[in-house]
Amino acid sequence: MKVILVSARELLPFLEGHTASIDSARLLYVKAFNETVVDLLKVADEFRCPFLAQDEVASLEDDWRLPPQRREWLRRVLPHLHVRFAFNPEGSFGVAMPALVREHLERLAV
Repeated sequence: MKVILVSARELLPFLEGHTASIDSARLLYVKAFNETVVDLLKVADEFRCPFLAQDEVASLEDDWRLPPQRREWLRRVLPHLHVRFAFNPEGSFGVAMPALVREHLERLAV
């Protein structure tokens, strides 16, 4: 699987001691210069890929920081490509994956 990581934080400090377990040929890091979710949606639109966001991004459907074409794209793909995640009180990570994304990942695993 290829991963695009969009973050306002510098990536290198998080990778220290873990670089041997990361296939850098399958990782693209994009530095966010705006609010991270705004740049995340830009990258997801450009690459036509699912996006993982804890935030509720539906409110951005009418946000002036997204160009009209991107707002329309977001309205169209939001139920199909937005992978939500959360941490429970014990700190366990969980995702709510749309059916389209889950089916795609299952095909990749075969």
